[in-house]
Amino acid sequence: MMLQIALFSPPGLSVEADILGRLGIATIALNRSWTRPVVFLGVVFVAISFALRGDATGDPRLALSTLFVIHILAASFWIGGFYPLHDMAGSGNEAAVRTVERFGQAALVMVGLLVAAGVVILLILAEHPIAVLTHP
Repeated sequence: MMLQIALFSPPGLSVEADILGRLGIATIALNRSWTRPVVFLGVVFVAISFALRGDATGDPRLALSTLFVIHILAASFWIGGFYPLHDMAGSGNEAAVRTVERFGQAALVMVGLLVAAGVVILLILAEHPIAVLTHP
């Protein structure tokens, strides 16, 4: 009975998705041709783990869960790109310039999704969204 509660409750499912995702991400160390899709699925599972707990479990659950996953993935993409961009900044070769330009274009979309998802989450969860912005 307790094991069922631990495994199939929202926190339990969240931990399970997180562990599966981290294991998928860890396969990148194997550096094989099949690891790329596994790593991608791992990232998605980790993002989904956030949608299985906390504020994402409120009503409307599907909308909140989807918005949280979009929010987490967009933030991860944006923040995750900082170190590689910093690493390439000093090289100045054409490949680095193209990569930075492509990241900039993708980041515009991702940051837009990040902000839009955050605003919609705020509107759904807060009774008075303006009050949230004006009170500490």
